Order: sequence, then structure tokens, then C-alpha cells
Amino acid sequence: MFELKKFQSEQFGLIRTMVDDKTQEVVFNGNDVASALGYTKAANAIRDYCKGVIDLVTPTNGGPQKMKYLSEPDLYRLIMASKLPDAVKFQDWVCEEVLPQIHKTGKYQLYKEPESDAVILSKAILIASKQIAQQQALIAANQPKVNFADSLLSHNPSISMAQMAKLITQNGHQIGRTQLFQVLRELGYIFQRSTLPIQRFVNAGIFELHTSLITVRGRQKEVTTTKVTAKGQEYFLRYFKENYL
Repeated sequence: MFELKKFQSEQFGLIRTMVDDKTQEVVFNGNDVASALGYTKAANAIRDYCKGVIDLVTPTNGGPQKMKYLSEPDLYRLIMASKLPDAVKFQDWVCEEVLPQIHKTGKYQLYKEPESDAVILSKAILIASKQIAQQQALIAANQPKVNFADSLLSHNPSISMAQMAKLITQNGHQIGRTQLFQVLRELGYIFQRSTLPIQRFVNAGIFELHTSLITVRGRQKEVTTTKVTAKGQEYFLRYFKENYL
């Protein structure tokens, strides 16, 4: 004897299931599933994609009605053929919430019939799509770390203030070289009216001072340039992320 069980989702609406109280076989209301997966003509979708359809009498507000119910393989066939962007989310909801609630005793066997190659392939594609989406989200979330790693892989891990400003911009906060100098002066890292860092931050390994000779009007002149070390790059990237983003 089949027992009616109802499940409600804010996103997918009502899904009615029938469960055989002896075999624990689960079947899904075809109209409910087709509607949740975005099919405009449920009857056509069930006819075109499903193979194990059965008719079961279902209680409704208008009285008992005979409705079509789908086996789990047919459920996955409809998911595979659906053009709904959230078809994978529907599958997750069914597999992670609906089925566990139905089978709390642990007697449930996933399929009474062997899975066809098409069903296995459809599940593999859906799982792979979900994993790719998760990996893309992880890459986006870690992009600041990737940009920072790129800077460390350069020939010289110490970079100019202009390069530091560009690195901060790549990580989400728009800033230029002159503005960066001004911010660091206000924070007490750089001397006022100067481009040179305060010595204790050089000693701490955040900055380096690079000296070079340039020729001005035929005469050589010594110029000192402020560079940001790898430690300083990580330090300032974290600071701007925590305080400006």
C-alpha cells in the first residue's frame, strides 16, 4: 500500500511522493516534479522522458484523483532534460532533504531497478557541473591571494610604490601611487613631505630602501627609492582589505 507524503520548498513548491510501506519504494508526483523543473507541459515531458510511470489515486481538495507518479530513474531523466538553471539545486533538495526524511529507518535502497547508462551519465554531468561552479566560486574568493602570489613570483619580490598601488587596486580598492603615499603618511609609515619610510618599518622588514645613481645636467646624483617587501605587500593587502573593502 502506498502512503502519501508531502514536501514543501520555498523555491520549488509542493512535491508529493508516494511510499510503499512494505518495500519502501518511492515515487514522485509527475506534475509536481515537471512544474518544479520548469516544464510548461507536464504531460508532454512525462511522455517524452519517463519510462516507469504509474497511476496512483491521490487525495486532493477536490476529492481523490488518479495521478501519474515517477520512479527515481525517471526523476533524474527529467532533471537531466530540464533547462531550469536551478535543476541541480532541485536534485540536491530531493536527495539531501526529501529522501532522508522519508527513509529514517535506513531500509531504503536507492533503486529497485538497475540504472541505465543515460541515468548514470546525467547524474555525473549534474555533479560535475556543481563541482565546477563551486571551484569557480572558490577561485573568485581567493583572487586576492592569487594576485599576491603573482607578485611574489616576480624576479624581485620587492616592488615599487606604484606597483604596490596597482596590486591593491587589483585586489578591490582603487588607489594610485600618490594617494597611497598620502595614506601611508597619514598612518605614520612614511615621513611627512617625503617618500621615505620611517626607519622602524624598514627594520621590521616592511620596506626596503634602494639607492641608485642618476645623471642630472651632466652630474651624477644619488637617489633613494622606497620599495615594499613581500612581507609588506601581504601586510598592506590585508590592511586595505580589512579597512577599505
